[in-house]
Amino acid sequence: MEKKQIDKNKFFGKIGAIEIVRENSFQSIKSLKTCIELLKSQNTSLYIFPQGKIEENGTGENNFKFEKGIEYIIKNFEKIILINCLVNYKFVREQKPELFLNFFETVELNGIKLDKNFINEEESKFRNRQKLFDEEYKTNSLNNYELILKGKKSKDKR
Repeated sequence: MEKKQIDKNKFFGKIGAIEIVRENSFQSIKSLKTCIELLKSQNTSLYIFPQGKIEENGTGENNFKFEKGIEYIIKNFEKIILINCLVNYKFVREQKPELFLNFFETVELNGIKLDKNFINEEESKFRNRQKLFDEEYKTNSLNNYELILKGKKSKDKR
């Protein structure tokens, strides 16, 4: 995750996010190599924000332009499983945001050569999933979502 984002959102540093410093290509490659080493040496998962940053939802942007780090990591493995997860946060009923995770597809890659078409398809899947979520959210049709963690009430409601 981009270092600026970790500095801004301390939570990610606490859960072990590996920082990418885009302004320093040497440091970025070093961080990506650390990710690869961890995946190869341990039975572990790696959660990637392929955009490199957290963006506010509902801004109308929803560009989902993936950075090259995901390609760099994937090309180092013969087999890898991608679990696509759209992350949305909204400030609605409380002072703290509501977080929505949408695990919408599992893709098993076996020796696939990553090309621009593959990346474009993945970006398109995220854009389409975001549009669907935005529509469900606007119409309060969130029955397909499950509350797994509820934070404290806002101070004005305690």
